[in-house]
Amino acid sequence: MTAPASPARPASTPPRSPAPVRVDGLETALTAARVAVLVGRRDLALASPAGGGLSGGGGWWAALLARVRAAEPELTVTGLLDCLDSAGAALAALRAGCEDIVFDGPEPVAERLAAVAEAVGARLHRGPVAVFDPAGSRDPRAALAAHLREP
Repeated sequence: MTAPASPARPASTPPRSPAPVRVDGLETALTAARVAVLVGRRDLALASPAGGGLSGGGGWWAALLARVRAAEPELTVTGLLDCLDSAGAALAALRAGCEDIVFDGPEPVAERLAAVAEAVGARLHRGPVAVFDPAGSRDPRAALAAHLREP
């Protein structure tokens, strides 16, 4: 298992996409998916806001991902739901069908959550996960397109 989180440890990156994009709702998620298709990507990793597993919850995230996948079926979409250090939020997200959970709580808890995630075909990522957030850019769409063109 991975070492406990520490400030000096680099953030992890989701395995299926080199370009995780932070989204705050359906509109920004759909925009990211459309831009990904326009720049020729076949995969896209979306990341919830920090603590999205506590504020929106697993049901909201699973529904958002379903809508994005339906809108752009040729795109393989991975959705990382950030649960901070809340094991309860992570478990609820797994029950809601979320496949990629970000957890930055204690290592013994992470090990148990990882076992539960594996048992239901999901993955636990140790937080924090490095993400690209286009919201702070002068031209978020252009910044997103440039970011998604990166390998």
